[in-house]
Parts: sequence; C-alpha cells; structure tokens
Amino acid sequence: MNNNGTIEIFALTEEQTALLYSFQREKIIDDIKNEKNMNKRDMKRKWLTDWVKSIKNVYKEISSGNELEFSENLLRDFKSLAELSANKTWCHLVVLETEFFYPYFPLNEKSKQYKQIKYTSKNFVYSLLTRQTTPVIVKPSFVDTINKTYRKTLNKLNGTTSKIITSVATTVAVSALTFGAASLLAGPIAVALVGSQFSGLAGAALTNACLAYIGGGAIAVGGLGMAGGTAIIAGGGALIGLATGGSISTGVTAAIIKNPQLAISSIAKLEVVMKEIILNAQHDVASAQKILSQYKEKIRQVEDEIEELRLKNEKYKKDIENMKKTLEFFKKSYAEMRKYTSSFEIGLKCNE
Repeated sequence: MNNNGTIEIFALTEEQTALLYSFQREKIIDDIKNEKNMNKRDMKRKWLTDWVKSIKNVYKEISSGNELEFSENLLRDFKSLAELSANKTWCHLVVLETEFFYPYFPLNEKSKQYKQIKYTSKNFVYSLLTRQTTPVIVKPSFVDTINKTYRKTLNKLNGTTSKIITSVATTVAVSALTFGAASLLAGPIAVALVGSQFSGLAGAALTNACLAYIGGGAIAVGGLGMAGGTAIIAGGGALIGLATGGSISTGVTAAIIKNPQLAISSIAKLEVVMKEIILNAQHDVASAQKILSQYKEKIRQVEDEIEELRLKNEKYKKDIENMKKTLEFFKKSYAEMRKYTSSFEIGLKCNE
C-alpha cells in the first residue's frame, strides 16, 4: 500500500494551514473579549502575543520561509479556498482542529503562570459556522457531532462512563509534554520530536514553536516523503502516517507513543475523522479501509518496538510501561473502527 496516499487524507496545504491558524487565533480573540476579569484578560492577551509569535515561526519553517498572514475575514476566505478544492476533507479538518484547540497551554517550561487562566468561551466554532452564506461549506451540526463522538471515544478508551471534557485530553497532553520534556526540547531533540522543518530555529524560539505546533493540532510533517504542497498533518493522521517501518524509539512517533496522554487525544481525533468525515460525511469506505490497514501496521510496529526495548536494557522500563498503555488504546480504537467500518459498509450495500 502507498502510505503517502493514505496520509494525504489528513494533509493540509500551506494556504489551508494559514486558515487553520487564523481560525484558532480568532477563537482566542473571542475568548479574550468574553473574559470579565481584567487581570486574566491581560494574561490571555500576553499568551496570544506569545502564541502568535511562535505560530509565525512555525509557519515560516514549514512553508520554506513564507510569512504567515492571518485571515481577517474567515468565512469569506474559507469559502473561497473551498471553492478551489475538489476534495473538501480539509474543510472538516480545519473545523475539527479549531473546535478541539484549547489555548493557554504552556509555551515553554517557564510559563506556569498560565495555569491561572482557562478557556471559558463556548460554541465559538458552531456560532461562526451559522453565519456562512450559501452554499454551506461545513454544517454547524458537524460541530455537535464531532464533540459527541470525541467524548464517546475518550470514555471508551479510558474504560469509564464518566463525562470527559474535550479540553482535558488536549490540554493535559500538551502540558504533560511541556513539563515532561520541555527541558529536553532544545536543539536536535526538539527537531527530532517534531521534524526537521524546525531546524532553522534554536533555543527558546524552537521550544515555543514546537509546543505551539503540537498544541495547534499538528503532530507530523516533512520527512514523510509527501508531495503536493503538504504543510501539516491534522486529525490524528500522524498515528497512521508514521507506520513506515524501522525503529520508532526516536522522533515524533516517540512523543506520541511514549506519552499515553498525548496519544489518546490523537487517537480520539482519528476516530472522529474516520467515522464522521470519511464514512458518515463522504461515504468513502475505500479510504477507511486504507486507514485501517495502516493502523494495523502501526500496532504491529509498536509491538515490535516494545519487544526490542525489553531485550535491550532495564532503563527502558518506564518507556515500555507507557508504550504498553498506548498500545492498549491503539488496539481498542482499531477494533472499534474496524467494527464501525464493517457495519457502515453493510448498511451501504443494503441501501443500494
């Protein structure tokens, strides 16, 4: 199977990526406007300034030196770009990543002061989509649907029926990566975690860019041999895109697989994409089967890596424990997606 053909389902171009970051910036601005506490509002403004600077660094690196220009008319630009695209998957991915984007996570190991502020606005994406002119690019109801599926998936993966707020998985994951690895996020290690596209940065700029990049919903890009102007991979696509053989003990795969909290957020997004975009919205069973095949290869790859580490040295004990937790999430998710795809395919045939 051509891995590139599968991962391109989750790919965003430079223009689409710029629009995604514009959506996310507008979500932050909306929250700041609704913040009644003046001290917290000032802190949120400071965070926004830092985030914008980091995201601009991100964009400049992944776009080979182009400057990021934020959209000042989101719906107009969203519609214009969609009209130029034969495939509308990216439109749903932009909405998904914006909905599950929760700002004010640490941008470096020294930004613990941001623990005092939280994202409190509600329904920003839904409200924005209700203001679309015809033809509607993404229905507002899609936002409700993906939230329900995301919560349901997190509950299943955690083995609990208790309510899990969608922001928890993302915020905790990025925070865990920050405080667990920020001291390591420098030079070659940071580049290894997120890819060679940040090789032009160093020190604090590199750390902030890496964390802003991951917090914005992107996990992997470059180094995957993709063509067609791909800038970032969204929607949990890195989980299948990195099933390319070889060791997974280093690089961005390690950041996901060795951090179950980061993995579970990506897995939940992947299920949402499979169920609500690929199948329910597009009825694309062929692409769903490709994703499942690639996901199965990822599971096999993680199993092999665990065994390899087990035979190496006792010092890998913690890594093995974390990878086993992630592997359990993978297997649960794979079984659920395979069952869902099979049922969907039977349903389509019955309706023919």
